[in-house]
Amino acid sequence: MTYDSGADWLKQIEHFRALHRVEYGSADFDEFEPAYHYGWDVGRNEELRDQSWSDFESAMRVDWERRYPDGEWSRFRRAVQLGWDRAREALGSDA
Repeated sequence: MTYDSGADWLKQIEHFRALHRVEYGSADFDEFEPAYHYGWDVGRNEELRDQSWSDFESAMRVDWERRYPDGEWSRFRRAVQLGWDRAREALGSDA
């Protein structure tokens, strides 16, 4: 899985900051940004266009835990899913 830190992500940061305030209140956005970004990046993968979150969540969890061994999936799962959902909306995917 790739992790893109390009211009498309930079355009999304303010959306995720606002969403973060709703979801997590005063929790530090910088701590959760990698999770939003990861979900956004994986969700934009055209090869996964027909896969739903529930189809792919377990593979994402394994990859997340490999990349971020100190980032408990249970803590960051929701942020990853929000990133995934936003990317799917941008792609126009119903999955």
